[in-house]
Amino acid sequence: EPPAIGRHSGATGHRGGEPMTAPSAKPARLAVLGSGSGSNCQSIIDAIDAGTLNATIVCVITDVGEARILERAEQTLEEHSFDRVIVVGDVNSTMAVALAAVKLHVPVAHVEAGLRSFDRSMPEEINRIVTDSISDMLLVSEPSGMEKSVSKLW
Repeated sequence: EPPAIGRHSGATGHRGGEPMTAPSAKPARLAVLGSGSGSNCQSIIDAIDAGTLNATIVCVITDVGEARILERAEQTLEEHSFDRVIVVGDVNSTMAVALAAVKLHVPVAHVEAGLRSFDRSMPEEINRIVTDSISDMLLVSEPSGMEKSVSKLW
C-alpha cells in the first residue's frame, strides 16, 4: 500500500494507461482543476463511475478569469475539507491551484506530470517544473513522463 504522503508516480487511466485506484475504503474528497476541454476531469469522473477510483469530486475549479485563480482557489480550499487536490496540465491555473493547496497543507496530485520541453523560455515549462516540484503525487499521462527519473524532472 502506498504511503499517505510522499512523492510517487503512476498512470492515471487517461489516454490508455492503467486505471486509477485508491486503496482506502473511505472515498477521497477531491477538488479538481478544470482546464481546457475537460477531458482529464472527465477521465476522473469515468474512473469514479467505473469503480476504479474510490473518490467523490467535491469541487471543480476552472481557469476562467485566470488573474484571480490563486485567490479563488485559496478561498475554496479554506471553505471545504479536501483529502487531495488534483491539478492537470501546465497552464497558469494549474500552478496557481497547486500553490494554493500547498500553502494550505492540502496534498496535490499533478496529472500529466513529467512532461518536459526543456525550454525555459516557455511559460508552460516553468509551470510544469513548479507544479511537479510542489506536488506530492505525480501522475503521468504518457510513456515519456515515466521515462524520466524524478530527479531529472526539475
